[in-house]
Amino acid sequence: MLPPAPPGVVPYVTSGSEERLLPSRLIRRPVWDGIAHADESPHDRDSFGVTWIRPRLLPKHRRGEPRLKEIHPYRQRRAMDNMLCQVCARPPADPDGAQLFLLRDTGGPIREGERTASPPVCVPCAGIAVQQCHALRPDRWVAAWVRHAPAWGVRGTVHDPRTLQVVPGRYMEAVEYGSALAPWTMAARVVVELQGVRPAYLELEWAALGRDRLEAEFARVAELTAV
Repeated sequence: MLPPAPPGVVPYVTSGSEERLLPSRLIRRPVWDGIAHADESPHDRDSFGVTWIRPRLLPKHRRGEPRLKEIHPYRQRRAMDNMLCQVCARPPADPDGAQLFLLRDTGGPIREGERTASPPVCVPCAGIAVQQCHALRPDRWVAAWVRHAPAWGVRGTVHDPRTLQVVPGRYMEAVEYGSALAPWTMAARVVVELQGVRPAYLELEWAALGRDRLEAEFARVAELTAV
């Protein structure tokens, strides 16, 4: 049913080999509890007050080799904040409508209230992802239309309030906004909660688009994501 996925597609949220973390010295916040960059800027903290790691943000031609298993923190955050497709970065056709989420199958459908750090995806790009993403193929994926996906928290590294050192074993931990751990966490991913969940039958969605439309969409995505 699906046309072959175009080779070489690099999803928008993928990190490049040259997009390494920028050096930074951590300090304790002078007034409030929590960690901060010593030279903090307005971009270092999200609207919930959590501190973020500092990755390099480069144009496509300077990113180096794609690290397909690594997610760029800023682009993941931007995709979640704006409900952009994680592959082609296209905004939703209807910002107030349901968004499509495609997750690895862990033994059941996507549940109401489930949390994820995986941004949404458009229907054509879902057809590329299930063919090219090793974690999703073959047939190891579940999909759902989600009415609301409010920010729940972050995934990040938890630091000890006394030493400011990383707490052993607490790397990329899911931390809820407003919790006691949030001020001491260096965030690397936004986590959203999926609300208003209904199953998505992607085979029917792809069939409705038709092969010609999918081929045209695949070509568009390949051009957009080319390095």
